[in-house]
Amino acid sequence: MVLHLFNTFFWSFFFAIGYISIYRRIEEGTIRWYRSKQMMLKFGELALVAYASMVEISLRILHHFLTTNMWTMVNLQTVVALYTCLTLRNKGANLLFLLVTLATFGSYGTLTWGLWLALIGLLLILFVVNQQSTWLVSRFSRYLGFVIPFGTFTWLLFKAFYAFSWWSLMVQLFCYVCVETIVFHYSTLLKNRGAASAKLIYETMHDKLTGVQN
Repeated sequence: MVLHLFNTFFWSFFFAIGYISIYRRIEEGTIRWYRSKQMMLKFGELALVAYASMVEISLRILHHFLTTNMWTMVNLQTVVALYTCLTLRNKGANLLFLLVTLATFGSYGTLTWGLWLALIGLLLILFVVNQQSTWLVSRFSRYLGFVIPFGTFTWLLFKAFYAFSWWSLMVQLFCYVCVETIVFHYSTLLKNRGAASAKLIYETMHDKLTGVQN
């Protein structure tokens, strides 16, 4: 059990850092390509959806061929799903990503009607998360207050797929909350650095008194 915990936390930590870094690079790149905000929302976020979907599908394939254990895979997919839904601003792009998430999560084992309803309920939660993303990420306490019940619901859903013990569920849920804590602070760090960089560029290119471009 200790080895499972270490394996899950170790790979989830570095995966989350890498996923967020590449995600932000794609986001920043599309902002530069599309000067119009509407163009960015319509086409730029499709690149983010493609990236997130590719990662989720890849995790599912890795688990299918037993190169990634179930505990690690569940945490990674949940981190990807939540972070992506928190950052996508286009409703159509978010809906497309949720359909991919439904396909990947729904491919585990044999799902009863009850499990299908629970899975659809999970996606509805993610849909609401997308609508309330600004409010959720404004404070860490607020974010953590959502992550704990959300992670619990997700792990209970997967416990229905695989009959592992309650102790395993508690250990992996603890690991998930730790990883999400790192995700929040790292994402906030990147956001603050981006804002500071944009402010510095603006001040360099504009007169401080008149605001006229140099």
